[in-house]
Amino acid sequence: MPADIVVSDPLSTSLKAQRLLFFKKLGIRVLLLLPIIWLLVICVLVASIREPYGYVLVALASFATVLPPIAYFSAQRLLKKAFRSIPGGAYVYQIDEQGVSWHSPIGGSQVNWHGFTRVHKFKSFWVLIIAERQFVALPTDQLDESTRALILAKVKSIK
Repeated sequence: MPADIVVSDPLSTSLKAQRLLFFKKLGIRVLLLLPIIWLLVICVLVASIREPYGYVLVALASFATVLPPIAYFSAQRLLKKAFRSIPGGAYVYQIDEQGVSWHSPIGGSQVNWHGFTRVHKFKSFWVLIIAERQFVALPTDQLDESTRALILAKVKSIK
């Protein structure tokens, strides 16, 4: 029996899911490593203030510090831009043995189960990954046990 899931604010849901995916992918280790990297760079600079490798280390540390926020805000901007072209309204997802289909105010689409590569389970969302930057975010409060079992059984690898 197909399960219908209604997402009344798809932009907000997608932004939250994207944030969760971003920080899961980035990991807390990277955020903890940045201060250590900068501490090492400062020590190298103090020890050898005129050596060229010190400047290279500063450039690399700066790049490592600036890149994650730039990537995060660009992804958020692209998602908002994509949703701006869609008139407001709810998305209705239908999950069945064939795959996941959804309908929005401008049309619909369907992805068979073999098109999904992973499921990321968070407290408030299950995020089904279609491609590197494409996903379906399903609120967990609307997923019953049979729908969860179906998703887990059909998707190739679970993370």
